[in-house]
Amino acid sequence: MLILHLSDLHFGVKGRFAEAAEKEGKKLAFQIKKLCKAYPRRFPLKLLSEKNMLVVVTGDIAETADKSEYEDALAFFCALADGLSLFHSRFLFAPGNHDVSWSHCKLAECETTCQAEFERIGGVEREKRVREAIDRCKFETFDEFLDDFWGENPPLKLTKLPASGRLYDLDDLGLSVAVFNSCERESHHKEHHVGFLGEEQIEKIKNLWQVPERLGKLKLVALHHPPKGARWSDSEWEQWGSEKRYTKERLKKIRADLQPIKGLEMLEGLVQHTRPQLVLHGHTHRAAKPDPWLWENGGEAIVLGVGSMGACESELPIDEDYHCRLIMVDRTNRKIRSQGLVYSATILLEIAAKPGGFKENVEDYRELDLSLPPSPPKKPLVPRRGTGGQSGSSPGGTESHSAHSSSELEGGYKPSENILNNTISRVNKLNPPSLLSLGTQGDSTPLGQPTGRVEENFNKQNLQTINTPAKDPTSMGKSPEEQTLRELLRHAISSLSPSDIEEIFRSLGNARGTLVRQVPGPQRKQDPEDTVTDSSVMTGI
Repeated sequence: MLILHLSDLHFGVKGRFAEAAEKEGKKLAFQIKKLCKAYPRRFPLKLLSEKNMLVVVTGDIAETADKSEYEDALAFFCALADGLSLFHSRFLFAPGNHDVSWSHCKLAECETTCQAEFERIGGVEREKRVREAIDRCKFETFDEFLDDFWGENPPLKLTKLPASGRLYDLDDLGLSVAVFNSCERESHHKEHHVGFLGEEQIEKIKNLWQVPERLGKLKLVALHHPPKGARWSDSEWEQWGSEKRYTKERLKKIRADLQPIKGLEMLEGLVQHTRPQLVLHGHTHRAAKPDPWLWENGGEAIVLGVGSMGACESELPIDEDYHCRLIMVDRTNRKIRSQGLVYSATILLEIAAKPGGFKENVEDYRELDLSLPPSPPKKPLVPRRGTGGQSGSSPGGTESHSAHSSSELEGGYKPSENILNNTISRVNKLNPPSLLSLGTQGDSTPLGQPTGRVEENFNKQNLQTINTPAKDPTSMGKSPEEQTLRELLRHAISSLSPSDIEEIFRSLGNARGTLVRQVPGPQRKQDPEDTVTDSSVMTGI
């Protein structure tokens, strides 16, 4: 899956896109394709498709939330979507503080305070009514922009959250995206210029991400403000500002932008318990380095901040360029590849008459480990009905081991119903300690903890090797069926956590793992492997 992360475009008269929004959209699409062609191993060109790509925009699309600014933004994103051949529903937007319309906020406050009964109500109720009026209208132009861009085809599975947050479920990507509104308190009042996440948004996402159909999905958090901020002392801020030669006013503004978000503790709890893989943000106009955010019981989310795409130059930090980021999420190899792109005024492009465009920043490439949550609990395996009779006990209480037809083995081994039944019987003989030992295979790293290695990964090459029948299975001591079964079990067990293993045996109805299911089939002699101890099963697989 490929993610293009943009933020802080600041469409308006002072921004970089003041005159050529549509052309800039076409140029960016052209350069993304060019980058994928230049680095096919990092970013395969085939991922530039509707099935594999997503664009996440983390706020400050406009400068003052004026309707004309969103018209320029609409031209830019339409051109970008056309250039990348993406449906508009593949674009997800989080609101930023500049997407709050101060003019609408002032009007709402004025209309509320001018009501006849306003003078007769108490102070707390007054503040509540003004806040409700502001919150109803502050994102009006932002919401109109979303309606205009998505048109009649918004993202299919969109769940609205309290306080203008949204949850998007992209089933074809195996992804769930929580887009938070971190501007809950934002308005025209100076004391409201702060990043804030309320409890309602957090709790709603926590509940939605714990339903069974979302447990196995990749998860992404997108918001405008930096979650952690910069936790420096006053002396550290002064020293840093002196090194950058910032004025006191400029340093004060930067310091306000880099404060941790209000509601950080609740967001930390969400990350720890629901285990998202990525947290994307903007706001600071800086290309932040990847920052791990630990999950509960092992694993981590990667926090990635992106710089500004189009703010006026005076709003860019010293030594910072215009910036965006391309992120590759490789679930097969459990890797996240992040490539920062920076703007250069001297680049010449074949599709543009004037110079200027984005190029890769070689110092801003990272390859990181992708943590995956445990697989969601599944229903216990039940043998399917065979053609020889009803499911249940067969004469002698033995398993079915009918011979495979030549068509099953031709061109590569194909697992059949016998493998399913065989797997059930063998898994039932393993108890939790055996599974734990088998999963680690001598590695001291506890299950559920990232190992930083990918040699156990069950990729296509492994499958091709396993599914190729041996020329002489008997000479290897195991049939192709047994080899495939053992490899599948080893791979499946290696990804389990201790809690998953306990859940398996609870589902089977026997916590000690001694249950042997009976499956239909002809009688046969007892297989010695059916009565081996746990340790011998562990060694043999």
